Amino acid sequence: MIPMQPRYAIYFAPAPTSALWQLGSAWLGRDAATGEVPPRPAVPGVTVTQADTLTIPPRQYGFHATLKAPFRLRDGVPADELEAAVARFAATRAPFAVRLGVDHLNGFLALRPRCASRELHDLADGCVREFEPFRAPLDAGERTRRHQNGLSPEEERNLSEWGYPYVFEQYRFHMTLTKCLKPEVRETLEPALDALFQPLLDEPVMIASICLFHQADRSRDFWLVRRFPFA
Repeated sequence: MIPMQPRYAIYFAPAPTSALWQLGSAWLGRDAATGEVPPRPAVPGVTVTQADTLTIPPRQYGFHATLKAPFRLRDGVPADELEAAVARFAATRAPFAVRLGVDHLNGFLALRPRCASRELHDLADGCVREFEPFRAPLDAGERTRRHQNGLSPEEERNLSEWGYPYVFEQYRFHMTLTKCLKPEVRETLEPALDALFQPLLDEPVMIASICLFHQADRSRDFWLVRRFPFA
């Protein structure tokens, strides 16, 4: 059996002092920057116990949007080299803004762009390519997990080449809010979460940094290690 190994990921995450980070973390039930469990916001028709169940999968990852999906480091590559590379990359980027709203994607609810953003795709594409040299090849278990939901031929090629199916043309920026839901649950919960988040989304969200997250092993939570502001 292959021993459990740490994983890293490149994410967008709002600043920990921002109202959006605080609300997103409170809804998920964990602050990935501090480890605190914030008071859960009231959502009509949703009990605290129900909210805990609805948010189990995204809680482990923290409030974020994926740019470079979780990966193990190649053998012999120290984590500080990855940090230095992320800092160099961030220094070449310029801030931009996107408008987000609550929407559904593949059965779960998430914050998603209200319209297409070339800047978001360019940022995600750049992260996928720039940090690929640090990624260890997928092991058999990782491949099996990715195949459980079924993949299209192009997603299969992405998995083989980049270690993640949803890159480039298949990339969809999203900040996950729930697990996969039954249609009737999603239809009820979507307007409730929209009402919860909308006051913070009237103004565009600034994408002005990227973050390095770390997971000690697959049974643990992801934590925000360091934020890298754009130049």
